[in-house]
Amino acid sequence: MIVIHHVIRMNIRWLLLFSLLQGVVLAKPNDSTSIMSQVSIAFDYLKLAELALSDGYKYEGEVGAMWFGQIYLTGEVGMASIVPNRTYKNATRYESVGQYGRIGLDYKVQFINIPPGNDLLIGLRYGQSMFSDKGSYRLDSELGGSLEQDFGGDDLGANWLEFVLTTQATIIKNLYLGGKFRLRVLLDYDERMPIDVYAIPGYGRAFDKTVPAFNLFVKYVLNFK
Repeated sequence: MIVIHHVIRMNIRWLLLFSLLQGVVLAKPNDSTSIMSQVSIAFDYLKLAELALSDGYKYEGEVGAMWFGQIYLTGEVGMASIVPNRTYKNATRYESVGQYGRIGLDYKVQFINIPPGNDLLIGLRYGQSMFSDKGSYRLDSELGGSLEQDFGGDDLGANWLEFVLTTQATIIKNLYLGGKFRLRVLLDYDERMPIDVYAIPGYGRAFDKTVPAFNLFVKYVLNFK
């Protein structure tokens, strides 16, 4: 079982909102020593392009705040319907639908020379997904005829860690384009027998215990100094 499934389920957005509100109270505009120097909102536009290549959908956004000029607190939320073309042998269809969230920290790299208007960040995320899945498979008999059986489950959960490398560049004032490379490590998920979960929204295929992933995003930043 996932120990903190219900705790994280309702608190990711509240944690981020609390942090942003706290920063607004403590930060002072035009003061270079402000505790929180900027807030931002971003959207993954690569997932929009994937809509043309799949029967499912994926939407993902992010809000964050930069603290002390180097520490970026971020929260990411998304929703997905995953409809793979191929899953298990004899499977005739499969869909996994749900919502997911991640929360974590990035460190803005300053110990190497980076061109002005560009940023490099390294960080860590904790992610959790709440989803359901359903599918069917067909068994053909040598004597003729076939049997089709449904499978699936509701109120499923999974959690994982991510190591994240982010690059971004200024396009115009306050607007960035960037990319994120992620390496996901699955911690736990609700397994099922005899036919296990195939895909986890926000993570990937359940039988892959480590998953590389890539995001392209556009970000708007509001600076306080």
